[in-house]
Amino acid sequence: MKKFIGAIFGLLIVINAAHAKNNELGKHAENFINSLSSQVAELNQNRSLDNTTRQQKFMKLVERGFDLPWIAKFVVGRPWKTASPNQQKEYLRLFKNLVELHSLAKKEKDNFIVEDCEKKIKDLEKNV
Repeated sequence: MKKFIGAIFGLLIVINAAHAKNNELGKHAENFINSLSSQVAELNQNRSLDNTTRQQKFMKLVERGFDLPWIAKFVVGRPWKTASPNQQKEYLRLFKNLVELHSLAKKEKDNFIVEDCEKKIKDLEKNV
């Protein structure tokens, strides 16, 4: 009986330690996301930057925060191993460009929505 209670107690300690470790990793992930999102928000709110500089700084944040080469390799899958070094280099360049273009398109879409809303508000104000 003592061995059984000892085993249960030991199991609880192991589970508790694993849970504490997961909380630690969770806190690290939460801090990373909070830091990155605040840096992006700060970048977007900085009106002294032109769009090109803002986009370059955004891409630096993305490259620093995410392992784009690993993500690109993961997306391609098995064919990555059979691609030549030149093909791999070109694919990584194109993948980075795709990420950049996607973020630009999202920003332009958001700007379009804001501009469209502003236009509708002005039209409504004219009718009042």
